[in-house]
Amino acid sequence: IMVFTYKGKTYPKDITLNHPEIEGILSKDFDLMTRRDYYTIMELVDEGFSSDLNNLVLREIGRQWGKTESELENDKTINLNIVSNALMYSVYPEVKGVSYETLLEVLRQSDDFINMNLPYVDGPYYPYAISLLWVYGCYNPEPLKDFLLEPGISHRGKEIVANMVGRLANLLHEEKNVENYRQVIRDVTDAYIKDYPEGKICDKQVMSYIVYAAADAGLKDMETKIRYIYDNGMVDESYCGDWENTLFGLKDGAYMDEPITDSFQLFFSKIKNSFA
Repeated sequence: IMVFTYKGKTYPKDITLNHPEIEGILSKDFDLMTRRDYYTIMELVDEGFSSDLNNLVLREIGRQWGKTESELENDKTINLNIVSNALMYSVYPEVKGVSYETLLEVLRQSDDFINMNLPYVDGPYYPYAISLLWVYGCYNPEPLKDFLLEPGISHRGKEIVANMVGRLANLLHEEKNVENYRQVIRDVTDAYIKDYPEGKICDKQVMSYIVYAAADAGLKDMETKIRYIYDNGMVDESYCGDWENTLFGLKDGAYMDEPITDSFQLFFSKIKNSFA
């Protein structure tokens, strides 16, 4: 089993915000966010906005570092809304908010951190991260590939990123961009097969994430390789289904919609509880 060994970075403890009012709004529960809050945030988008969001997210990672799910539930010194709200306020492509680097740092954290800060909503898609990953990932596959090949980081983080790689390979319109993500899936699968006996960058569960991505993308050319994975018991079928199910996906791909990249919709539309 792949073990979480990530040592983290030096996260800021004391921060000075360009717009102090941002912290109070980002600290609110998702369901309590008001339209006034939304418009207040949108009026603050300037050069200091991105710095504020990144600093608040990184400080929160530092405050929560090393704590279990039960400890996070009971800790009054942290806030479990800041990370998800900051990601959702950053999803407009023209808004410079939480950076690609900070987003991936969030996803490097422990399963407990991700479960508490980016909870499931109608399926294992973590919408709080998916929309922003889409914005950054559309034309920049290398950071996602590097992430999937990084040792010691969380299962949940790799699940989210693998899911996005499958979506990008399924949904992008330009053949060159689609092929870039198909190749990420092929390369990561090869690396996982090679690594499998040691489990530094994958295990059965993580292998299932990339197999699922291949099925989402309809990668027919990977049929022989993925059959090898199944035949050698290297995949968790409870996650990605049996061989026949995966074969169906490889031949036809999945029906998927593009993630929403409109903060207002994420917070206030009727679909706010069905992101996936």
